[in-house]
Amino acid sequence: HRYSEALQVAEEALQMDSTSFRTIYLKGKIYFGNRNFGQAEQLFAEVLRRKRDYGYASRELALTYMATAKWAKALETFRSYFELDPSSGIMHQQYALCFAQMGMKDSADHYFQLALKELSSDRNRLENLADIHHYGLGDARTARTFYDAALQRRDNNPVLWAKAACSAVATGDRDRAAFC
Repeated sequence: HRYSEALQVAEEALQMDSTSFRTIYLKGKIYFGNRNFGQAEQLFAEVLRRKRDYGYASRELALTYMATAKWAKALETFRSYFELDPSSGIMHQQYALCFAQMGMKDSADHYFQLALKELSSDRNRLENLADIHHYGLGDARTARTFYDAALQRRDNNPVLWAKAACSAVATGDRDRAAFC
């Protein structure tokens, strides 16, 4: 219901100003949020045809490609985003995920390390990175790096301690698991 209302508002805004790349972007976000990735992809691409340096559209288009497992296209789109914002830790994280999904472990590790450096003060992001590695990619060793970094910032979270212990067990470090 809200999805339909949001689309209607976007359509009305486009009728008032059909050249508004921001409204087209918003419409793409609405489609993405409703998992209509084909429409979202078309709209984000249209925004970039109109305004090539609109970083938000680059980011969302890359995320749309990721959602549809178009890893090479996601990487290409992230490259253009990095030209606009070369120090985006969140985008480095996404870039690394693309490499990981394509089986390019060295490149994935490189970008995950950049993400770790840039997101080092964000406990939730560190925990998310760890979860992605441990549960999504099956890489407990790298997950442990991120869990340990997150633990340095939030040591009173029992769920985080349990996850760190699981990654320690998975890497064969039972002493570390006992510590967690």
